[in-house]
Amino acid sequence: MKAPVDQRLSALVRRAIDAGESDSLTRSELLAALVLHAPDDGEALHQIIRRYRKAQVRDAVVTDGEAPVADLVLLEERKPGRR
Repeated sequence: MKAPVDQRLSALVRRAIDAGESDSLTRSELLAALVLHAPDDGEALHQIIRRYRKAQVRDAVVTDGEAPVADLVLLEERKPGRR
């Protein structure tokens, strides 16, 4: 599930930039912001982790909200190294 989540993170960075965030926004900064605002309740975190572990590739796809996710999801080719 690493590749779909990696692709989702990149898509979320692009969404934030498209919404007016500085184009210097990094994936690390977005992750840090999400961690800062994550619940600190153990049960809530447990539920989030369980949903992640049961997730399918289609759950990671960022869509425009109008079109359903296709039965076949194509992932971008990942190059080795840091993103």
